[in-house]
Amino acid sequence: MLWLSPLWAVDCPTSLPQVEVTARFVKASPTVNNQVSQRRLSRKSGRRKDGSMTLGLTQSGLYIKVLSTFSVRSSKSSRKSCVSLQGVELEYGFKKTAVLIDKHYRPGSCEYGVIFKHEAQHVHIMNTKGKSYYRWIKHELAKRVSSIQQISSKRPRRAQKKIAAQVKKVAKGLVRQMNKSLSAAHAVIDTPENYRKTQELCSNW
Repeated sequence: MLWLSPLWAVDCPTSLPQVEVTARFVKASPTVNNQVSQRRLSRKSGRRKDGSMTLGLTQSGLYIKVLSTFSVRSSKSSRKSCVSLQGVELEYGFKKTAVLIDKHYRPGSCEYGVIFKHEAQHVHIMNTKGKSYYRWIKHELAKRVSSIQQISSKRPRRAQKKIAAQVKKVAKGLVRQMNKSLSAAHAVIDTPENYRKTQELCSNW
């Protein structure tokens, strides 16, 4: 009697449900530190080409968290499992954000207000642009992970880790592209001309 095993017992099925992708942007919630010396601020920001001093600085780490879920179909006859990507949950954004202001300028002064307003612009860029990329990141992530191949393996956990690494690489690449756009927007307000204009707003620098 000739018995034919199901196709997936040897190879993975050719047709699979679409990978479900969700994405979430976490906005920056800054804390203000007005106890930082100008020297320390300059060390953190690096030497400026125009010779100007750093009086305020926004520090934030762009983070990314990826969770992949899988479909695992096992075959007793071949002792193999077919592992395929089922879903992806992406969380990205700016959790820890610090606004540093030169301790020489105290709250209530004109200079403090100008510095704070400038750094608030940086936070605004992070939050508005970061959120505006949400749909693009979700769409591109869904499109790109759909091409990740299934794996037939006797070690399903290892196969899951391999697929998860591919997903994370794709997600990190998309978030890096977004971050380039943010960096360009930050550069627009960090110009010598803009610094000169803000300096003219106060007299006790």
